[in-house]
Amino acid sequence: YFVSELQEGTESDVTLDQIELVAKKIMVLSKWSTELPEDALVQLGDIITAEIANCFAQKEDDCYFNGDGTSSYGSITGWKSALLAGSKVTSPTGVTTLADMTNGLFEEAIGKLPLFPGMQPKWYMHHSTWANVCQRLAMAAGGNVVDNFVNGVPQRSFMGYPVEIVQVLAGGGPGTDLSGETVAYFGDM
Repeated sequence: YFVSELQEGTESDVTLDQIELVAKKIMVLSKWSTELPEDALVQLGDIITAEIANCFAQKEDDCYFNGDGTSSYGSITGWKSALLAGSKVTSPTGVTTLADMTNGLFEEAIGKLPLFPGMQPKWYMHHSTWANVCQRLAMAAGGNVVDNFVNGVPQRSFMGYPVEIVQVLAGGGPGTDLSGETVAYFGDM
């Protein structure tokens, strides 16, 4: 608050929300026969390690984006439940498939995101949303280049912002009913 030159200030106290961290583990249990490691221990170890890493990444993404605070998500509340409507693209009434989606749905998400210094927002969406919506809209607008190239490597972008593919988000083929589903997020993690 403002004070005049001769006025004394009054004390202010900061109030913080109570936040609790309960550490939980994600676990994978795998069985194999006693004969298998005798023949291909190193190769088997590589295969199982890669599969476990993929499973962990899939579960972490699912909790981060779709978590609803229940035990299925390790009590994690993800973006789907925590963010306000402006940070996500949700299929409104009457828009049931990816083919029905327009630029306006995505422009609205960009317009509602408050920009702060240093922010680097991105789109987060399923690959089918990228392929069936973003590429279609970019091509229809005359943008015959749907990828940007950085050092010769294609980089996905839409409406001037990078796109990250997140396979745990709602998506599907052109005829998939996505009524009320969140198909993309826009923000800076």
